[in-house]
Amino acid sequence: MRNILVHFTMFLAGLLWATAPARAQLSPPQLGYIKDTSAALRPVYGIPAAAFLGDPATDAVNAFACTAKLCLAKTDTALLRFSTSDPASAIRTEAPAGAAVIAVANGTTDGAWIYFDGTQQFAHWQAGTWSGIDYSPSGAVLSLRATADGFDYAVVRDPTSGSAWIEHYSTADGSVTVLDSVDTTGSVLLLDSGVLYAADGQLILRRADRTQLTFPLADVAALDVAGKGYVEIEAAGGLWILTTVPGFEQLAMLPGTPNGGGR
Repeated sequence: MRNILVHFTMFLAGLLWATAPARAQLSPPQLGYIKDTSAALRPVYGIPAAAFLGDPATDAVNAFACTAKLCLAKTDTALLRFSTSDPASAIRTEAPAGAAVIAVANGTTDGAWIYFDGTQQFAHWQAGTWSGIDYSPSGAVLSLRATADGFDYAVVRDPTSGSAWIEHYSTADGSVTVLDSVDTTGSVLLLDSGVLYAADGQLILRRADRTQLTFPLADVAALDVAGKGYVEIEAAGGLWILTTVPGFEQLAMLPGTPNGGGR
């Protein structure tokens, strides 16, 4: 019996030694990318309640959106497209100066819609080039969502109205359809399965079936798609990450924010 135990112990030790290189190469899960306090994009790893940031992948950007496979970001005068696994391979495309709103189409490798604030122009981005379309809604465009036949957008036309309208533009015939509205003139983010917006000191996640979750969070300044199922929130108290996967919703502070923790 003793010999069996000794041999088993030696076998287990050998197995652990043999697999040590493979275990050492295991990488933590990547949630996506976030814009840090210097406006550089950085990968975020781990789990939302215990996340950590990687090295900056870009210089300062003013807008971005990421899927599981790619990110598209806007610097002051250019668009940057890169694989989430290889930011060093970024493709740079000149673009109108100023801020932008971006929506990357899930299920494709390159397609995206962009709204350039400076020129008040919608544009379609594909494979390193963008082309504008002859349509611009009156008002401030807050968010975009790519669809099969065009895009949805959230727009505030009258800041005193207390509402943002969600509308659809069809590239097939140029028609515009009103889809919905939300009671806010602040930050809005259109998601594949609903809408996320800030109102009255709360962050409200409303699903397509009209069910909703609320998270207490004041002074939200920006909402960005960090990756598939994750949103970065910039608020007065720091940077947060929200898991939007149904059944797993969680709001947590990102590293570098005072008094971090899950909520």
